[in-house]
Amino acid sequence: MKRRQLLLTLCGVPVIGSLIYAAIAKSKNQYEPYDPVLAKSPDRTAKPNSEVNTPREPSEKPLLRFAAIADTGVGSKDQYAVAGAMLRTYQQQAFPFVLMAGDNIYPYGEISLVKPYFEEPYAPLLSRDVKFYAVLGNHDIIKTNNGLDQINYPLFNMSDRYYSFKA
Repeated sequence: MKRRQLLLTLCGVPVIGSLIYAAIAKSKNQYEPYDPVLAKSPDRTAKPNSEVNTPREPSEKPLLRFAAIADTGVGSKDQYAVAGAMLRTYQQQAFPFVLMAGDNIYPYGEISLVKPYFEEPYAPLLSRDVKFYAVLGNHDIIKTNNGLDQINYPLFNMSDRYYSFKA
C-alpha cells in the first residue's frame, strides 16, 4: 500500500482516499511542464505529436511576459546555464524584465561581487535592455549594511525596500 493511500485510509476515508490517489496518479502521467527550448530541440525526448509538447499560438497577445529567478548564484557554470536558458527563451519570446526574488549575491550580499555574480552571467540579457527588478533576501542583508548597497545599485532597479512598478 502506498503511503498516501495508507494515510488516507488511516484517516477513515479509504474510498475517497483511493479516488484521490487515482486522480493524483493520473495527473502525474497526463501533464508535463512545457519547455519551449526542449520542444524545438531536434533530439527532444518528448513523444512525437504530443499535445503537451506542441507549441500553441495564443489567440491573443499576452498582457505581460517576464522571467523570474531567485538565489541567483555565485558565477558558477550552473548559473551561466540558467542565464543561457533565459537568453534562448528571450530569443524565442522576448520579455521586458526579470523579477529577482532575493538572495541576489551570495554568500552575504557583498556589492563588490555584483560584477562576477550578476553582471557577467546576465550580460547577454542586460545588453538587450532587459531590466532586472530585485528584492532583498536574507543573504543580501546578513553581513552588509542591511542591503542598502543593493538598493542603490542601478541594475537592480530598487527604489526602496518595497516598491511597485508598471510594465
